[in-house]
Amino acid sequence: MMMFTELAKAGGSEVLADYSLGPVQSWRPLHGGMFLTPILLVTASGKYVLRGHRFRSSERCFRFQAETLDYLAERGFRCPRVIRDRLGRFGQNRESTFWAVHEYLEGHLYNWQDWHAAKSGHSFLEDVGFQVARIHDALVIANPTGDGTLSPALPPIQFRCLGAIRQQWDYDLECIESLPFKSVQVLLGSRHKIQEHWDWLTQQVSDLAMNRLPHQLVHGDVSPVNMIFSPSGNSLALIDWDCLHRGLRLYDALGDVLNRPPVELAEVASFDIDEIKTYLNGYQRGTAKRLERAELLCVPTFCLARQLEDLRQRVRVIPQLTPEQDSKFEVLIRGRIRIMSEIRSFAEEGFLWAA
Repeated sequence: MMMFTELAKAGGSEVLADYSLGPVQSWRPLHGGMFLTPILLVTASGKYVLRGHRFRSSERCFRFQAETLDYLAERGFRCPRVIRDRLGRFGQNRESTFWAVHEYLEGHLYNWQDWHAAKSGHSFLEDVGFQVARIHDALVIANPTGDGTLSPALPPIQFRCLGAIRQQWDYDLECIESLPFKSVQVLLGSRHKIQEHWDWLTQQVSDLAMNRLPHQLVHGDVSPVNMIFSPSGNSLALIDWDCLHRGLRLYDALGDVLNRPPVELAEVASFDIDEIKTYLNGYQRGTAKRLERAELLCVPTFCLARQLEDLRQRVRVIPQLTPEQDSKFEVLIRGRIRIMSEIRSFAEEGFLWAA
């Protein structure tokens, strides 16, 4: 994670000179950011977030994200819009990183322990599903300019690129084989089982004709870590739109919202069918275009794919782990692998997902 002194070296502080934000009174790092730590800036004119974006590192590419946020904001959705500088630019590129200033959204961000407790209440989980559906409905007709391509090397799994994604997985796993980490030993010890899960996913994508389902703009990383609940608690806003792309709405909606317990429960928590039903009941209430049977039949496949996506991301960052982080990864990885086996058991028993 990049702290403020490193940010200054990378050119982020230089970018601020082109904004009319007033003097910076204070700053602090925020949680989140897949590669670079977002920085909360308190200035004479208000609060802002300075972020370095590496997925879309040019004005042309980043425009796609910035215009989508403008589109949502104009329709009444809270989102971290991009502040233009004095020359009307969305930001500036410095050393392969596109630095942009975003609006800061006041509200509550759940940690995994509190999220686990909150979603045990059906009304809470239904309401989250309802609000995610409304955001998806708004994105259906969004038409931002710029380049909307998202590399298949980045999250989430894009099912049209599954072959390339599997090759990347194998390569990344080979790169860490010699590292003396507990998490690596778990991955290597479960390598055959994980390969079976990849095989199952590949077959399901074909059998369910998943790539024929309608694609639309989606957030790309719907998760509690990217949800800001308003101070009143009545509405949520999605932050971190770096994975914005054209994908499948239900895969996006399921995200990492469900069946992701805190680390202390990761090895004992069971796959919760009722949790999914409750969430999707809310989604169905919120969308103008109800989920169809063909989409609902993909639910177990989407759930398993999200577990593999988590492993895929963890493999990429394992070389930078501290011993404490490695121990946490070990537990979470074991939990993900176990949950995948449970998902397949439910799917293969013919559970009525499309009810």
